[in-house]
Amino acid sequence: MRFRGKIDLWFWFVMLFGEGIVLTAILASEEKIWGILIGVFYNIIFLPFVIRNYVEVSDETVTVVFGFSKQSIACSKITEVYRTWDPISSTAASLDRIVLKGDGKSIICAVQKREEFLELLKEKNVPIDDSERKKTSKSKWGMIICICVIGLVGVLLFTGNITYEYGTDSFVIRASYWPDREILYKDITQITYTEETVEGRRVSGFGSFRLQMGDFKNQEFGKYKRYTYTRCDGAVILTVKGNKMVLSGKEKEDTKELYTKLLQHLNEESVNKNGD
Repeated sequence: MRFRGKIDLWFWFVMLFGEGIVLTAILASEEKIWGILIGVFYNIIFLPFVIRNYVEVSDETVTVVFGFSKQSIACSKITEVYRTWDPISSTAASLDRIVLKGDGKSIICAVQKREEFLELLKEKNVPIDDSERKKTSKSKWGMIICICVIGLVGVLLFTGNITYEYGTDSFVIRASYWPDREILYKDITQITYTEETVEGRRVSGFGSFRLQMGDFKNQEFGKYKRYTYTRCDGAVILTVKGNKMVLSGKEKEDTKELYTKLLQHLNEESVNKNGD
């Protein structure tokens, strides 16, 4: 008899969240073929978890199929069956899980008709622990850790700011989740403003739905530094000691203001030099 695997809402959320990240990478990448390949690879990994997700009980064995994984255990070899909410690594897309132990192995599964599945195992004289006493403490801590990790990832992907502090001789870029950077006005040899989106592929750094920072590369600039908001169309392009740097504010108006203020300080720096 075959039992369909249970899929929790959180698992769908994780899958769709990943799809969103992949789509963002494709749209933001200059070399879109790599983003598409990543998207295909991502779906090859995750879609089987939804399509091939079931537990099959025959006269002699219990077989758990989850994605590319397939594990079997003889009914006569099962020494213990119990429920758990342990989120740590398992072949299940739900936290309402069942552990099958015996024959030197431990298999975890989650089925939609749980009670019917357990009753069938009882009919085959498989020992069922109905107390749910197993690994309660570990499961709770595992759940807490899992929630904290998901929360932290969510914070990193959707929050953060880039601000600019202007001094007499330099300005400082203050960025969330990435090192701040100080730029001397005298090191800036060129400054331009564009209302077009500057394309680029991130080589290293930090990227999220909100921020794009670190080392990037495109055909026009080659390698360049970037401190920008993901959805801001405008950009300020600096040449600093021969290297390109792309900056932006949160909105287009903020980016224009950044450009104006930098021009003002660069003009003041030029006046001071001529005065000297």
